[in-house]
Amino acid sequence: MPEPSKIIEGGIEVLRRFPLAIRIVALICLLVPSVIFLYAHFNWPYWPVHNSLWLNVIGLVFSVLALVILVSYSPRPRVSVAELPETKPVFAESLKYFKEGPELEGRRAQLVKGMQADYETSASPNRYELSPEQMKACITSDWEFDRIAGYLFERYKSKPAGDERIKRVRHEVRLLATRSWKGTLVPLHYAVESVFPGLLDADGSVPQISEEQLEPFRDILKGLNTVTARLLAPFTGLRGRKIIGNCRMLLDSGRRSGQDRRSQRPKGREKELQKRANERH
Repeated sequence: MPEPSKIIEGGIEVLRRFPLAIRIVALICLLVPSVIFLYAHFNWPYWPVHNSLWLNVIGLVFSVLALVILVSYSPRPRVSVAELPETKPVFAESLKYFKEGPELEGRRAQLVKGMQADYETSASPNRYELSPEQMKACITSDWEFDRIAGYLFERYKSKPAGDERIKRVRHEVRLLATRSWKGTLVPLHYAVESVFPGLLDADGSVPQISEEQLEPFRDILKGLNTVTARLLAPFTGLRGRKIIGNCRMLLDSGRRSGQDRRSQRPKGREKELQKRANERH
């Protein structure tokens, strides 16, 4: 039989997976019936100290405060040295990014947002824009920060064709499907965002997207936008929400462009038949 301390520790760890508001509500739902049980079966607040009501009340208050602290505290996620990529990074910031932990917040978020701001505002080469060979090495790097830099470079500077950009998305999807993968969704987010300018028409209107090009985005939705994830979203949040939104936009655009192509085919066929009929006469 497991020890009571282990059971409590396991319960707290489960609660910490949920947002703070959900944890507090769950704690209240647990405490209210507990107090009713104490009152009904042990004549609380005259238990466990029979001669002092206030000591029992104070003891319960401090016990509740201890539980609130334990449930509301979220330890900062740590990264393990065992997860450190074996290859050498292209950027020195890649190691800093790795050490800051798995969540995109604090200094890790500042590193990414600062690099993106440099690409968005700088017309000349910025400090994250290296030689073409080095930027190409970023795309296949095992370090997340390197790949993010490579995707931003393609989005704002080199601007390859849409097929090339979709290859980056396929690469990230393959990483997600790897059982040993312990990374985050941040590189996938920037790979998907880089696809938009690479697929637009010259006038920036109707995206030119084929069914084959849409395949990886469907795979992403299957992996992230599952029924279980949607049901738990109000409590735990939806993982990869922005990625899901971008994939839906691309799929919707692909459907619209497909409908436009199908609607244009009969008109072209009709003109061709009319032309042949006129030639006969």
